[in-house]
Amino acid sequence: MPKLHSDTSADLNDRQLWILAEIGRGVHVRRPMVEKRFGVVAKSAQRDLTQLASRGRIEYVRIGRSGYYRTVTNRTLLHGVST
Repeated sequence: MPKLHSDTSADLNDRQLWILAEIGRGVHVRRPMVEKRFGVVAKSAQRDLTQLASRGRIEYVRIGRSGYYRTVTNRTLLHGVST
């Protein structure tokens, strides 16, 4: 289960704020979207996504060989399983 931190917007970079805003609008964010939007390499985009996931802000949902990121659901927080 991801660790929950009480981070603030000041603790996040511009890419991470954008990721959270997009997910908040219902967009299924994928790493290549971050790369294209900000002109960064895969490693930088993945680091931002991984940091948000480790803070308990987002989670990865696998679909077949790929997947997307979304906000952590209440069920995930309570039971440690994806919905």
